[in-house]
Formats: sequence, C-alpha cells, structure tokens
Amino acid sequence: MSKEPTETFVKSLSELEKGGDIELMVPLFTEDREIGNNALKDTLKGTDGVREFWTSSRGTFADLGSEFTNRIVSNGTSALEWGTRCLSADGKEVRYKGVSVFEHDGEKITRFFAYFDPADLGKQVTGDKDGKGSEEESSKEGRKGVPG
Repeated sequence: MSKEPTETFVKSLSELEKGGDIELMVPLFTEDREIGNNALKDTLKGTDGVREFWTSSRGTFADLGSEFTNRIVSNGTSALEWGTRCLSADGKEVRYKGVSVFEHDGEKITRFFAYFDPADLGKQVTGDKDGKGSEEESSKEGRKGVPG
C-alpha cells in the first residue's frame, strides 16, 4: 500500500499549521468522509465537516506546530503518533500528544479520527494544576475540535 496519503497529510498539516489555509486539507479527503476526535460528541461528515474540524483545530491555538514521532501504514490504514506545541490565547505554551488514525483508499482519506487527553489539554489551557474545573474546561475545548 502506498505511503502517499500519509506523507501528503503530514505535509499539508504542516502547511496548515504555519499558514492557516484550511483549504489545503479539503482535497485530501473523499466526498463521503468522516472526521472527528475523542473530545467531539459526534463525528463530522462531508466537505463542510472537514472545514469545520480543521478551522476549529487551527483556530484554537496560535503558533501551532506538530511533530510526528511514529508512522504506521498498512492496507489502507495509517496511524500517526504526534506531539503538538502551541500557544494558548493568553500566550501560555501548551504541549500535548496523541495519535491520529485514518483510513484511505490509496489516494484520499475516507475516515479520520484523532485521540488525545482532553482533560490534560484543558488543564494546561486553564492553568488548573489540581484538576478542579478541568472537566468543564476540557469539555469546552473538546467542542472546539482540537485534533492533532
């Protein structure tokens, strides 16, 4: 199976993080795609869903950059282990790690899902070291669709 969809995704995400152009992500996905993460209540569908997901992801933080530490590609499925460093709205450095798994047809992504710890991310964003209120804050962040 070709590594092309995986490499194209990584390159496009890097360009999105640097420049903010959401439209870079849209052609990577098939028309009937599903996209989401473990912090979202429902998966998003279609072109509008892809735009919503990446707009929300990019708009949540400033100075965003991801590093991929592991890539597994096999039989139409790719798994990417990543770490992201970014700045919160008030300028605090935030770091979080996760895994993105996507299915593809050899050319385009048919289903994408990212997994990370929204409670840890919420604590970093709010500065809540003891965990009080983190569930509510991470829930708010999750609705924003922060993927990796």
